[in-house]
Amino acid sequence: MCGSLGVGGNLPEWSEEERAEAADWIARYKKVRDVIQLGDLFRLAPGVIQYLGKDQKRGVLFAFQMGQNAGEAVVHIQLQGLHPDVNYEIEGLAGKHPGSFWMSEGLNLGLGPDESAMCEIKMSEA
Repeated sequence: MCGSLGVGGNLPEWSEEERAEAADWIARYKKVRDVIQLGDLFRLAPGVIQYLGKDQKRGVLFAFQMGQNAGEAVVHIQLQGLHPDVNYEIEGLAGKHPGSFWMSEGLNLGLGPDESAMCEIKMSEA
């Protein structure tokens, strides 16, 4: 999903469960496609990529735990490019915090070996 989304494999041999999972991922990609293709890209750390819409209202974070970092259970991430005085919510994390918090204090994602995460970033309504 980091750029464009490709689905490969022998699709007629997929189970209904596999097709449903692929459909869910395709739907998620379509929700953030404009941010990924037209937004700003931040390479935060090895295996951690953030996209942010030009208006700073929406973003998406990708984290991949593989290779030399695969033994680490927690990935600490400091976001970039957010509006410092506006509250944002990060999918899967409790609470709303100003952009300055997410950029200085950051967030922790627990990932096991060869796991990945996709988290949407949304500006909170007042």
